[in-house]
Parts: sequence; structure tokens; C-alpha cells
Amino acid sequence: MANFLQPPRLRIGEDTEEERRATWLELFYDLVFVVAVSQLAHNLNEDISLSGLFGFVVLFIPVWWSWIGTTFYANRFDSDDVGHRLLIGIQMLTAAAMAINIHHGLGESSPGFAISYTLGRVVLVIEYVRAGRHIPSARPLTTRYAIGFAIASLCWASSSRLPPLRPQSPVG
Repeated sequence: MANFLQPPRLRIGEDTEEERRATWLELFYDLVFVVAVSQLAHNLNEDISLSGLFGFVVLFIPVWWSWIGTTFYANRFDSDDVGHRLLIGIQMLTAAAMAINIHHGLGESSPGFAISYTLGRVVLVIEYVRAGRHIPSARPLTTRYAIGFAIASLCWASSSRLPPLRPQSPVG
């Protein structure tokens, strides 16, 4: 059971600690991303063309980076308190929102996809700021990551106002 509030710990080396195992929450988090990838595969199955492949790749990259960012954080900073669990829960919701918006992710639902991705990055910024606050030796790393993810969040948030790559075709 998780402690109510416990600061993250830096995982430094294999010699000092036992092998890290994924928590049930992290495994459930992974399943949410499986849903997003299955939605991407469904899109590609419906449009097997260069355009469909382009759409798959363009949407797969942010989904993949969203998962990788959270996984990297979990492997570097060990935390299993209520605060971390709540933040992971919010990240799961943002991943589910990305999955919902994937079907027309380059069209009419592109703002929803971009905002979902943005919110996931914002949660990761909060995680890194929290880790940097509690682990002074990791502060240079956490600061760089927090700034990088914050800049990416701003770019994605502003992209939600751009016109879609695939405009909706007129109904005839």
C-alpha cells in the first residue's frame, strides 16, 4: 500500500537496489496506451495508402513519446504515494482522450488530440518539478526535462488552434 505522501526517490544504480517491478497501476496505464495504438492500427486498416501511413506515423509519434516520457520518469524516480498515483490517473485520462481523438486526429478532432497530449505533458512537468524539489542532486536533470516538456506543451497547445491537416470532406 502506498504511503500517503512520500517524496520520489532517485534510482541510481543496479548495485544499490533490487530489480524494479512495474506496479499494477503502471500495467493498467500501459493498457490505456494499447487502446490508443489499437485505434491507430484501426485507422491504418481503414486507409492502407501512403496518406494512411503518414497519418499513422504522425499520430503514433506523440502517443509513443507520451508513453516513453512517463515510463522514463517511473524508471528513474521511484514513487508510489497518493500524489504520484493521482498524477498517473490524470495521465491515463489524457492517454484515453488521445485514443478517443485518434480516429479523426488529423481532421476535426485534431484540437482534442493536441490538447490531450498537452495535458499529459503538463502532468509530466509537474512530476519532474516535484522530483527536483525533493532530490537536489537530480535537479539539473529534472529542470531540463521540465523546461523541455513545458515548451513542447506550449507548442502543442498552440497547434490546437491550427487548421487540421486533413480537412473534412464536403458531404455530397
